[in-house]
Amino acid sequence: MICEDVTGRIDPSSPDYTKAANDNMWTVVVVPKSEMMEEGDGWYSFERTIRADGDFYCRLRGTNLPPGTPNETYPLDSDGPEGP
Repeated sequence: MICEDVTGRIDPSSPDYTKAANDNMWTVVVVPKSEMMEEGDGWYSFERTIRADGDFYCRLRGTNLPPGTPNETYPLDSDGPEGP
């Protein structure tokens, strides 16, 4: 699960409008499939509680890369970088 700060509208003429990377994104939790509950028909679920301080949104991001892939995924024993 990754989260990002809500910063407001970015003017299309701003260099930030076409920026390739998001500097205010942080990883909240890495959940391996082994920690998810199988719901059937290929569906899995998990529950986490996060503290909401400020304006931000979260989204789920899946990958088919193995844990610990350099520059791509975190090892299973890591929670990833801490948020602000």
